[in-house]
Order: sequence, then C-alpha cells, then structure tokens
Amino acid sequence: MEKESLFVGIGRVSARFRHSRSLKDKRHSLKSVKQKLTNMGFSVSECGHQDNPRLGLIGYAIAGSHSGEVNKLLDSADDLILQELEVLQKDRDVMDYGFEKDEGVLGELGDDDDYSEYE
Repeated sequence: MEKESLFVGIGRVSARFRHSRSLKDKRHSLKSVKQKLTNMGFSVSECGHQDNPRLGLIGYAIAGSHSGEVNKLLDSADDLILQELEVLQKDRDVMDYGFEKDEGVLGELGDDDDYSEYE
C-alpha cells in the first residue's frame, strides 16, 4: 500500500524587546520578522503578550511532502529569528500526517473518479 506524505512543521518563539518603549515599537520589529517568514512560505501569527511592549510570542507553521524539506525550512526560520530577535525560548516540531492511500474519503477515490462533490 502506498502512503501519502504530509509533514507539518510548527515553531514557537518567545522574545524580549529591550529597547521597545511602546507596542508600536514592538510591532514594528515583529512585523519585519513576520513578513520575512511569510515570504519564506510560513503562516505566522503573534499569539501571546500582545499587550506587553517588551515581550512577544509568535507561532509559525509550514507544510510539505518530505520531512527533510520541512526541517530545512524550519532551520532557515530559526536562523532568521535568531538574527532578528532576542530569543528567550524557542520550540519546534515536525509532525507526520501521512496516511495510506485507501484510508479516508480521499482514499476511496481513484485517479479516474469524479472529485466534483469535494470541490
């Protein structure tokens, strides 16, 4: 049985903004990092400390069909974040959501089947 591959990489970074005097200062710094990660293909969100001008928490995620590819992208994100932010804590994980081709709804359909009801 052939397996379909879906790997999802997620990361979370807690950072300090020592020189930030306001939320506007912090958001300016975060906006740059978030945009660079988005340009790399990540989905990014500020997910904590939104009301604290000196602390920030961002989460980011990316999906791919090979774990090595996803890990390389996470490595690039880590390099960028470590250059741009004062990191207090950093976590990341890659999860395998692969499934056998005949599992679930999509597994029931063949290459010649009509997919229109799923669109």
